[in-house]
Amino acid sequence: MSGTIEENKMSALALAENTAKDRSSGKEPLDLSWPEWKWPLYFMLCFSALGLKFPLAYLLIPVILINRFRNDRYDFTIMITLLCGEYGITCKNTFGVQIYFAFFCIAVLGLFIYRKSGITKKIVVAWCLYAAGLITFAMLSEERMAVQYTAIIRYLAIILFIIPLMIFSGDHSFDIRIFFRRLMPYCLIACIWYILDCVIIGGWIFIPNTQNPWADPNLFSKFYSPILTGVFSFPRKYPNGLYILAMAIYPVIKFYKLSKWQWALIFISLATTRTFSFIFALVATYLFFKGQGKKLLKYIVYCIIGFCCLYFIDGFLPYNTEVKQSTLRIKSTIDQIFILQEMEDDEDLSEFGTGRMAQILPKMELLYDLNRQWIGFGFLNPEKTTMTKYIIYNPFYTDQSKSEEVAAQVEVTVIQHILFIGYLGLIMVILFYGYICWTIRKQPYARYTYSLIMFFCIAGIGGFGGLVFTESLGFIALALSVVVLNAKQMEKAYCK
Repeated sequence: MSGTIEENKMSALALAENTAKDRSSGKEPLDLSWPEWKWPLYFMLCFSALGLKFPLAYLLIPVILINRFRNDRYDFTIMITLLCGEYGITCKNTFGVQIYFAFFCIAVLGLFIYRKSGITKKIVVAWCLYAAGLITFAMLSEERMAVQYTAIIRYLAIILFIIPLMIFSGDHSFDIRIFFRRLMPYCLIACIWYILDCVIIGGWIFIPNTQNPWADPNLFSKFYSPILTGVFSFPRKYPNGLYILAMAIYPVIKFYKLSKWQWALIFISLATTRTFSFIFALVATYLFFKGQGKKLLKYIVYCIIGFCCLYFIDGFLPYNTEVKQSTLRIKSTIDQIFILQEMEDDEDLSEFGTGRMAQILPKMELLYDLNRQWIGFGFLNPEKTTMTKYIIYNPFYTDQSKSEEVAAQVEVTVIQHILFIGYLGLIMVILFYGYICWTIRKQPYARYTYSLIMFFCIAGIGGFGGLVFTESLGFIALALSVVVLNAKQMEKAYCK
């Protein structure tokens, strides 16, 4: 018996040593074989068909999920995360109801039936306190709880980290390096889908719901009425479907050497989004976690040079006077910063941030007028809130038909926190995610979770992700579960 215990201890020490060496080990080329492409490709094709509401896809998706659950739980975990977050492919009316709520219920049920380790217990306790805090702020609001609960549940999406733990419970082992390798085909296929839609097809087929995320879902592309703008029209596609690239930042930095064609897929797909804030978040997170002194400085210099070139190129391209944006949206974004010193009143200021300040100014003014800056309005809903005191007239919008609105929604997620739960609530959010980072700080792959949190916080400034939406929190939850599963595997190897 003692020999067996000693062998287990040696095995655990070897696992920990190999994990520690990952940082210094050389990166391997990402050469993916057909079996590694096959199931991600099948799923992503059916996922796109599901977004187009093609009837057969509703039958094929469950078949694929059952197969992957039985044969490869890494694939299964990634697939259900994508289904839960939608990511510009499906939308809230694809199934009649938002599928996230079903997964949320499964995760909450998991709190009671899943046997939790030390790290998991700490995170779950913190989540329960966080949920209690959000509900308290909601109760301080004058809005009905029936209106507020959907936003509260979105805020709590980090609990989805329980689901991968349940998937790999029992005798199912977990290898984080296998997970990273399984993830990469999904990232590259997402890039291919963007290129096909924007550069080749000129429409919304493979990523059918990447129009304005606040548009009416009934107007999105369907298999019987596809939205096509024509070949070489290069329509702008919102970056929701490329959020998965944030999941690849850490693996690419630490483990994989991408080929030229793989980098080309990433760069071209990012160009199709024409979303500076999203691209900046990716680049900033990559450079921050790359962190190699002279190399970091070299990358920064390259980025500055490339960005300056694109700025001048964008200046020669046609300017869209209707939406007041340049073609690549780079020159118009930077020019807004230059004209700040020339602003004379709120109307000039409202045009800053591609119109984001126009959303923010009257809502923040109402927040202070009602003296609710510390506790917020509560979780108002732009469609369901009917209280007249929360309905404002926004004079800063170019389209005055949309000037009457509920003071509920802005693109900058930090301001969104303040509107919903005030400055005290914002402090609570920071403390909660800070505590999660502190809890996993000693784990070898904690930086993986950190990279996701950093990316979505930066992207949230431009209205993409943040700590508000299921799309971003779903990936943060998956990254957190990966770190916890790795810790559990190390503990299992040591204690057997």
